[in-house]
Amino acid sequence: MDALAMADKLEAEGNFSAAASMYQQAAQANPGDARPLLGLGEASWLWATTAQPASLQRRALAIEPNNLDALRGIGHARILLGQPQFAVTQYQTALKIAPNDTRALNGLGVAQDA
Repeated sequence: MDALAMADKLEAEGNFSAAASMYQQAAQANPGDARPLLGLGEASWLWATTAQPASLQRRALAIEPNNLDALRGIGHARILLGQPQFAVTQYQTALKIAPNDTRALNGLGVAQDA
């Protein structure tokens, strides 16, 4: 089982610190793949703070500029960091890519209400 698959398994089991470690290994082994960074961001949300996941999602977005998970994740982080005006921009960008994305529509509404 490769590091990414192992990280996904650990996260599904609720072992977020171990999953974060495995995602980090996968990211180092595959620097051109956004998936380990997104997984690391998700595991970090569930395990640690909001600043690190936002940074990881921005890195993932640099690799894949149209990645909806990264755009929505950054929007979510901005809301949690008390920056809803920046979240609005992320969700609007996501909706340009996928106009009917319910998660982006929901996030946009939350950001606009914040």
